[in-house]
Amino acid sequence: MFGIFGGLVPCERGTCSSRQYCDQTGGESIGYCFEPHMTSRGVCCSFRESCGQSTSDNVALFRNPSYPSMNWEPVNCAFTVVPREDVCGIRVEFIEAILSPAVRNACLRDAVTILQYGQTTAGFNVPFCGLIQGVSTVVDVRGTSKLQVVVTAQSPNALWNIRLAQINCSSVRVPVVEACGIANAVYPNMDSKENLLSSPPKSNMTASFPTFRAKQRNTQVKGTSTGRIIGGTESPNVFPWVVALLLDYGLRCGGSLITREWVLTAGHCLALPQNPTVPDIVRFTVVLGIHNLNSIQDMRQLARHLSRIVRHPQYLGDMNDIALLRLIQPVSYSVVIRPICLPPAADETYDGHYGVIAGWGVTGNNTVVPDILMSATVQILDNALCSQLWNTYNQPIHDSQLCTGLGGAATCGGDSGGPLAVREQRDGFYSVVGIISFGSPDGCGTKILPDVSTRVTFYLNWIYLVLTEA
Repeated sequence: MFGIFGGLVPCERGTCSSRQYCDQTGGESIGYCFEPHMTSRGVCCSFRESCGQSTSDNVALFRNPSYPSMNWEPVNCAFTVVPREDVCGIRVEFIEAILSPAVRNACLRDAVTILQYGQTTAGFNVPFCGLIQGVSTVVDVRGTSKLQVVVTAQSPNALWNIRLAQINCSSVRVPVVEACGIANAVYPNMDSKENLLSSPPKSNMTASFPTFRAKQRNTQVKGTSTGRIIGGTESPNVFPWVVALLLDYGLRCGGSLITREWVLTAGHCLALPQNPTVPDIVRFTVVLGIHNLNSIQDMRQLARHLSRIVRHPQYLGDMNDIALLRLIQPVSYSVVIRPICLPPAADETYDGHYGVIAGWGVTGNNTVVPDILMSATVQILDNALCSQLWNTYNQPIHDSQLCTGLGGAATCGGDSGGPLAVREQRDGFYSVVGIISFGSPDGCGTKILPDVSTRVTFYLNWIYLVLTEA
């Protein structure tokens, strides 16, 4: 080791890095250092041990024991956050994470699990794994005594840096979004409550699984009816809140713009085979103001990458099928890019109302048609009736879901994540009341089973927490 003026001064504790990096990652400067690869003096950056620790701080960082280096041996590590009395939610954000990818959608070697303790323990049974930096979730902790994040890592090269931030109840607001819900044309049959169905049709169908409406573009979907929005019409820029969610630049799903930088979509649109070398967040692109997916001539459309993916903490297949995407840069509103309103009341069921479904979907029966946005009017059904219809397939329908249509207009493969929009009677603006989730396993637009969407009113409080910075 050389003297102070000779140059090389290594760290006895911590890692030699720039002061800026140490401050940004929450480290503690415990001395100065200089190494051959550095052009100026650095600091010895030390990180507090996270495993087994507990905190009630506003913001805390949970890291692997060897951070910022990778772990070289298996570890089982837990970090506990105790919510303060004035806290409604905790944001769990993966700033950096290098874990083994999921295998067949299951975290086998490495897993991050969230445990919520109230009167009973509620384990969120969809753990996180893989390259998940930029991914986060928000947990409603009202009535919660503590929240525990547990990492089980068997891989020899696991690394994680997780930010946990408490969201004060006083900071949660209903977002005020200017110019929301304004369509570029008035859609027919939107306000009628007539013609409610009172009894289900007879059926002797055997049990099967519902079919999610997500797809990758140019992927053929098998089935008796695989068309795009069934019974729909072309809708060039009528609904300026509808966005296309691309995965590796091919269509994955639809979505709804709800603010200048947030998009609402379905959770299963983000459940995909993981790339072991590329984080999921890098693979997605949101395209706004688009009508024809094959057209690049319309200069009004915008493409945005993502800065954050927010998954519901208890997403599991068709349950809690909701996610929010934060754009890397806010958009400016225009004739073809405007947000849709969130529902004004959490207790409105919209039973009997007519709504609009919109999406790109697949082309039916191997026919080749332009990749244009289609839309159609559908009626929202009572959940009791919907449950009767889906009961034949042993598929429960929950309060967090709503159902639309029976035959005629319907969603199909590729329409997942897109909006079910209702024109509110009190002001004439459109609200997103549903997120297209799944439909009949026997084809699109059947007269036996309605389509199922995620009920947005059920998740309003969770959405407000996600939109609150912490």
